[in-house]
Amino acid sequence: MRSGKHQPTDDDSFVFYRDSARLSDFSTGVHRGTLNAQKLLKNDGTIVTQIVNTVRVPDPGNRETDQTFDGGGTKALSINSFLSANAIRSTHSLDGIDWCSSNNSTVCAVRTINAPVLVTSMQGHYFIRDGEMIFENAVSHDKGFVVIEGATHGLGPCTACSAVTGVSYSNATKNLFDLAASWANARF
Repeated sequence: MRSGKHQPTDDDSFVFYRDSARLSDFSTGVHRGTLNAQKLLKNDGTIVTQIVNTVRVPDPGNRETDQTFDGGGTKALSINSFLSANAIRSTHSLDGIDWCSSNNSTVCAVRTINAPVLVTSMQGHYFIRDGEMIFENAVSHDKGFVVIEGATHGLGPCTACSAVTGVSYSNATKNLFDLAASWANARF
């Protein structure tokens, strides 16, 4: 490609479609939680250790968004930007990933960071297992991983989750920031 002998040439435009809808949008059984017992910061401020599963509510509405050009379902990049930060080598999309084949991989990056690290995942969202993988791959001797009960990716309480589970997650934001402050104050 770089020599101009193949199409597309060196850094042509690269458009890809169907970027936003994920199987996990339709089913809470996909990437549902941790593989191992981990810390869960409960709404009442206590911490328990258990397998932590998501409380998120499936959102099949992303299917419609994914079918639009400008609503998030399409990305227009260059070949280099796609390959460097949006593509990753994989033999299986869930567990056969070559984490260091992209410069945009936290799982790869934490393998070289020695500073203390606190990884948190939000139970009312998708990335619980991702947080666990970041924690597992971190080489820091001082590291922690905590899932915040009922918190969303935006760090607030998941009201849709509460409606389904019947559990209040009203302290999600406070608990997250109290945890971060306590953790940081003990180290710095």
